[in-house]
Amino acid sequence: MEKSKGVAYCDGNYVPVDKATIPILDPAFTKSDVVFDAVSVWNNQFFRLEDHLARFRASCEYVRMNLPLSENEIKDIGPISSLTNLRYLYLSGNVIEDISPIQNLNGLRVLFLRDNQIKDITPISSLENIGVIYLRNNSIEDISPLVENDSLTEVWIWLEGNPLSDISISRDIQILQRRDVQVSYTPRK
Repeated sequence: MEKSKGVAYCDGNYVPVDKATIPILDPAFTKSDVVFDAVSVWNNQFFRLEDHLARFRASCEYVRMNLPLSENEIKDIGPISSLTNLRYLYLSGNVIEDISPIQNLNGLRVLFLRDNQIKDITPISSLENIGVIYLRNNSIEDISPLVENDSLTEVWIWLEGNPLSDISISRDIQILQRRDVQVSYTPRK
C-alpha cells in the first residue's frame, strides 16, 4: 500500500487516502456530524500521539458521538508491519504488550518503546539496522533474545525500570558490551 500520500482509517481498515470513501447516507455526509484530528508524522515518527488521541476522544464526547474503537485499538501497531522503510518509531507510553509487528521493519534505526507493558523482546532481535533501542519502564525480565543475535552490534539500549533477573542480566550485559553494544541499566532496589 502506498502510504506517502497519507493513510485513512475507513470502515475498520487502513486504506490510501485516495481510496477512502463515505457512504452517501452516512450521518457525516447527511448531517455534517464530523469529528477529526490529523496526526502529524515528522522524520518518520508520530508527533505527540497521546495529545492527538486525547483531543479526538474529547471532541467525540463533546458532540455526543460514539467512538467505536478503544484507544488500544486506535494505537494497535499491527498495521505498521507493512511500513518496511520506516526508520524511526516512537511508541512510548501506549500500554503496548505485543511488539511482533515490528520484527520485519529492517530499515528501523531508532525504536522508542518506553513506558509500555512489553515482556517479550524477541521481535527486536531480528532488526538488522537498529542503532537505538529505548525500553525503559516495561515488564522485560529476559534480554537473552538480544544476546542470541550475534549480528546485534554497535547499538545503544536503555533498560532501566524493568524487572530483569539479577542472575542473568550481568552476564548478558557483558556479552553485549563485548560486541560494542552500550547498555544502560540500573537494578531495581
